Amino acid sequence: NAEAFDYFKQASEKPYYWIERFSAVSPPDLNAVPFPEFPIMRNISDACIFDCEYKVEAQQYEAAVEHLLACYRAGMHKCRPNQHLSEIYAGCRLRTASLQIAFDLLDSHPVEGRALECLQADLVQLQRKYDCVSGVQLEKLFILDTIQRRFVSSRKGRGRWAWGNKWHSPMSDWDIKCEDLIEHLHLCMLGPTRYEVMQKLEEVTHLSAEMMSMTPWEVGNAPIDYTRRIEDIRNFHIVLRYAGYGAFVWEVSHKTQARLNALITVIAVLRFQQDKGCCPESLNQLVDAGYLAS
Repeated sequence: NAEAFDYFKQASEKPYYWIERFSAVSPPDLNAVPFPEFPIMRNISDACIFDCEYKVEAQQYEAAVEHLLACYRAGMHKCRPNQHLSEIYAGCRLRTASLQIAFDLLDSHPVEGRALECLQADLVQLQRKYDCVSGVQLEKLFILDTIQRRFVSSRKGRGRWAWGNKWHSPMSDWDIKCEDLIEHLHLCMLGPTRYEVMQKLEEVTHLSAEMMSMTPWEVGNAPIDYTRRIEDIRNFHIVLRYAGYGAFVWEVSHKTQARLNALITVIAVLRFQQDKGCCPESLNQLVDAGYLAS
């Protein structure tokens, strides 16, 4: 375990990582690209977090913080812009778990001021490296690949959903299978054309990119309901059911970043309390006293 943790720590300190990916089927299908590193990374990160909790209970705070930071950095590797949405979600999960360990440590154990200052400095450094705008280009590429394979080719994009697409109902009920068949017939004969679906894809891509460039507060106070409009487009055709899904990951990313900001602020409050013997009256007092940059 110790050797595995050391490799994990070394890997997390690299500036980036890159994995070459291949389709698992022939002809190539982007939706069949596997992510073999997921279970391996999940196992080592879970073990690292478990060992971090053990070291906290054993009052080995320095070693626990090293594990915590390694897990957070590994999560950041998965949260780089324009990575697959499942990777970003996994990275946010790992970062959130790491931050929770830090909150538990501060809540249940007295940590002296110098150690708090070092932890805050490390977290601020990680905070500056983070880009919360994940992007929608990879998501769009996957849908374009599906459109290319599933729609009938014709001049000016007038082809519709191809009849040969597999259509399996997950249930054995005959009525449900009939409903599925009727829907399939409608898509093939009367449903939106390839050109119409492409127009909707461009629209949802533009909406998602616009939404993901804003903060959750800005989206909540925007003159248009982004979530409703994206959901309406997703219901336009089955091939668009995952369009705009990046907005969900965007929200998770912002929540994770907010937890990091909260942790940095909590550490600043604890440092102020240890030095001054009382809690600050406001966050501005922490800034004035040099415990927070802003």
